[in-house]
Amino acid sequence: MKDISFKAVVIGLLVDIGGTFLFAFAFGLLALMLLPSTGDEIKQIDAFSRTPVFRTITPIVGLLFTGLGGYMTARISKTAELKNTLFMGIASAAFGMISIFTLSGSEHLWLDMIALILTILFALLGGYVRMKTKGTDPHPRV
Repeated sequence: MKDISFKAVVIGLLVDIGGTFLFAFAFGLLALMLLPSTGDEIKQIDAFSRTPVFRTITPIVGLLFTGLGGYMTARISKTAELKNTLFMGIASAAFGMISIFTLSGSEHLWLDMIALILTILFALLGGYVRMKTKGTDPHPRV
């Protein structure tokens, strides 16, 4: 636990969750501006958030933000970059699990579980990319 940089993990989570939230918010607002007005914008936003387009694009962009959050976690942490990134990915997946079960409910539990596993993998991918671009070997030879 001494290798974990909580600052790096928190900043990575903020990049991940904040970026995903801001994208979803902006995407919903853009759709609202482009859709013809029916006078009930709340129902329009709710209906749009249930469309296949929103439900496909938002998780993909969310995984990209998870990768960026993993990259930032690895960049900020001074040691054990992949360990910190794994911790950030697990924390992000835990946040996702809480969101699934408290905010939206789950229509397709198996898809949600795959998304949670992908969250951890994309966080690690972000950390791996950081280590490769920095010149650190993520697979040190013992």
